[in-house]
Amino acid sequence: MSLQNEKHSDYHRRYSANCARNTKIEINRLILENGVNLNCVTFSPATKNENLPIVFIAGFASVIENFTDLFTSLTETYIVHYVETRDKTSSIIPGDAGFPG
Repeated sequence: MSLQNEKHSDYHRRYSANCARNTKIEINRLILENGVNLNCVTFSPATKNENLPIVFIAGFASVIENFTDLFTSLTETYIVHYVETRDKTSSIIPGDAGFPG
């Protein structure tokens, strides 16, 4: 698995509407061994603290807007890594990376 930073993204505006004010947003791409490419968004609070980070993996067919209240609260005091699953429109799925079965 590798991680690529996405500096200019249309998604930034969308994510900033779903977190605490002054939260730093970093959008990266997680590239898996089978070529699947997923969005991974790191929300960092404006004030640094010693809280452990949270990894949040949204479920199938869910969107970040479903969690706006939760993310607004969490991102005030926690670093939150939001990983989108492969069913999201932000994912890039190569033709040969189907679901096992």
